Amino acid sequence: MQLEDTGRKILSIKQKGNKYIVEFPFAKVKLHSSTFNKFDLKVGDVISESLAYEIASFEKKEEILSYAKSLASKKPYSERDLIKLINKKFACPKELRLALKELKKSNILDDEVFLKNYLTYFDENLYGKYYILNFCKSHGVTETAIRKITFDDNKEALKAKEYFESIKNKFLRFTFAKQKRKIYDAMLERGFSVDAILNVLDNLKIDVDKEQKELIKDYKKIKNKVLTKSTNGIDKYSKIVNKLIDKGYSLSMIHHAMSLDKEGKLDD
Repeated sequence: MQLEDTGRKILSIKQKGNKYIVEFPFAKVKLHSSTFNKFDLKVGDVISESLAYEIASFEKKEEILSYAKSLASKKPYSERDLIKLINKKFACPKELRLALKELKKSNILDDEVFLKNYLTYFDENLYGKYYILNFCKSHGVTETAIRKITFDDNKEALKAKEYFESIKNKFLRFTFAKQKRKIYDAMLERGFSVDAILNVLDNLKIDVDKEQKELIKDYKKIKNKVLTKSTNGIDKYSKIVNKLIDKGYSLSMIHHAMSLDKEGKLDD
């Protein structure tokens, strides 16, 4: 039974955690301590219909506040995302409006506070400018809050270099060209600018001997497959070259390997 339906004398009051259980002749009502203290309820009080409605309204607002604080204690939320979750659970415009006003005052509902938490995380974990901006937009952060973010070019360059160093060895199994492409794509996804990415890619040096050995190995494998199959009139050596280019080898290195093959100088 709802509080506004009782209109009765309070028979007993028991505290349980941060809640109070108020007993009426035909109902028990659980109230937040803030609601209980607000109305200074006592055993023997008779609750009128109007007071019951006022208490119920205040309690609903406290319930919304409690829910919002519980969500915010687990992780930061943007204003839009938190309001969306609250709206999904509560359908009481008046109490919701009052609760949101209090949440604003307490900084729980504040995009700048939300960004402050995440910007520290993004810097520590090496995310670039464009990832951060896209993150803000995807969470509905206000333009006012976004405009207050400052991006320092030198700091972005240092983050890009550090991130490059952390991932460059993941792609060593690929050809040099594919290494560069994989790293480029990874850094682009991380939110770094094209200029910042190209600057750090200059630090990636080709191991010519390793690249040549891998090329010869792939050349032999592809050559054996192509020469044993019909190519419908397509020049077989052109097909070999195209397949090697697709693997990321440079044309000059491919031609060098093919010249060695013609001279019978490829290692068996």
